[in-house]
Amino acid sequence: MPEKILVLDSSTFFVICHAVAEDEKGIRNAQNLYWFLSDGKNAANQEILSDHTCETIVLDADWIAKHAENKYLGLQYRQNGNTHTETVCFLSSDITVLLKRNSFAKLNICDIHGNTKDTYTLKRR
Repeated sequence: MPEKILVLDSSTFFVICHAVAEDEKGIRNAQNLYWFLSDGKNAANQEILSDHTCETIVLDADWIAKHAENKYLGLQYRQNGNTHTETVCFLSSDITVLLKRNSFAKLNICDIHGNTKDTYTLKRR
């Protein structure tokens, strides 16, 4: 699940995703971690984002519009000898579509200076 979306206005926002491993020791024990784009949730073709090999990825609306419109963001890593692949979220430069197609753990609404004005947190039942 995408961790957070930071919104400055309807055309300026950032999607922040943090890798979470199945192993309770966390993602720090993972190897060969990379983020990728695909055309579908189960698509075999992956466009590896070679500049993004850290636990956290931050994508802004402009980058999404140019490189990832209507694609899925995925994550793959190896841990304890097993390869794990997961689809993280659907990407769109239209914030309405982004919010309709995904569940975010947190939504921060900010002013033009980046100061948080409102925060919405997903509550699990």
